[in-house]
Amino acid sequence: MKKLDYEIIELPKIVDPRGNLTVAEQMKNVPFDIKRVYWTYDVPGGESRGGHAHKNLYQLVVAMSGSFIVNLDNGEERATILLNHPWQGLLIKPNTWRTLEDFSSGATSSLSMFEICRYTPEKQAEWDAFIAKSKNGTFLLDRHFMDYHSDRFTDCSLMVYHHGTLCSVLPANIKGDVIVSHAGLTYGGLVMDNKCSAKGVLESFESINDFLRSISVRKVVYKSIPWIYHQQPAEEDLYALTSVCHAQLVIRDISSVIIGDNRMKFAESRRSGIRKALRNGLVVKESSDFVSFWQILYANLWSKYGVHPVHSAAELELLHARFPKNIRLYMVYNGVEPIGGTLLFLTPQVLHTQYISANAFGKANGAIDLLFDVLINDVYSYYQYIDFGKSTVTDSADLNEKLIFQKEGFGGRGICYDTYEYTLS
Repeated sequence: MKKLDYEIIELPKIVDPRGNLTVAEQMKNVPFDIKRVYWTYDVPGGESRGGHAHKNLYQLVVAMSGSFIVNLDNGEERATILLNHPWQGLLIKPNTWRTLEDFSSGATSSLSMFEICRYTPEKQAEWDAFIAKSKNGTFLLDRHFMDYHSDRFTDCSLMVYHHGTLCSVLPANIKGDVIVSHAGLTYGGLVMDNKCSAKGVLESFESINDFLRSISVRKVVYKSIPWIYHQQPAEEDLYALTSVCHAQLVIRDISSVIIGDNRMKFAESRRSGIRKALRNGLVVKESSDFVSFWQILYANLWSKYGVHPVHSAAELELLHARFPKNIRLYMVYNGVEPIGGTLLFLTPQVLHTQYISANAFGKANGAIDLLFDVLINDVYSYYQYIDFGKSTVTDSADLNEKLIFQKEGFGGRGICYDTYEYTLS
């Protein structure tokens, strides 16, 4: 039989004729870090409190005034404890169901809460199931995607529980005393379930910040999820960033987006490119030839900017194998020769172009124009949003005018990808 795990803790009682005093100190007479304190009072006769368990939470329950009964149950063993001394605390450990009842007149209870835990690989299934049902998560925040480059980042993702149920997660990495959500992803931010309220998110950020202080984090860099990726409104985090964290907007990148049911006409320069591509017999096909596409992409990036793609060809193949429905490659061909293409990331309502590239022949003959005519007006015409991605470099300071001109020619108009920072005192 599984033993019920609880303990009665005697807190120091300092007797004084002017009034007695009891002190509770974390990691001294309270055997855990205190992250929050709350109290219950004015409980009507016959009512009870609690009625839940916590997966990762330690609580110390104290009858600050009057008395009440605490019923504990771990599924195999039960106990009933009377609390009626303000210098006596009941330590309740994780996975223990608790109910508080039989409150005397004027009774007040105080509980210390800790509901933030750091992600570990053992929690992968729970994390991924939560992302799949969240109101603002995408497959980029699934651990099978996040962890493909785990050798480059020290993970410090957090999981937030409310009454023992996972209610939000924060994908993040840590370097020194700085935590970033997330340096290896286009966006991070708090991923929430549909039940998250504004008040609950404010409290979540308070608890998250307390936890980060406890592991000596000094600064938080927060890359919010753009609203087009939200399946339900989910900007409670932005409100919390200003009202709780006093965060500052430090980076604002611009992307170009088409709204599916209110598209603009292609510019004449794009239509001219389409006509040229068709005259030359170019065709668009879905492909699995990631190596050929990567070679075109690498040649372009290296010749223009002296940089290489964020992903290697092998990484693109790996991620496609893990997410074959979400990661798709479309190429433009001149006969059998690939001359350009785009790598798409497909989320529930957004088609995102992760990479776009063409070789010299493709550029001269409208390959990209034909490609997006086929994708936007045929293959993915049902998509709510088409996101061409950022057109800014060096942390939003410089606008790539030629790149955004091309995207605007397809009817894309601006939305912002924002990054916030705040310090923890």
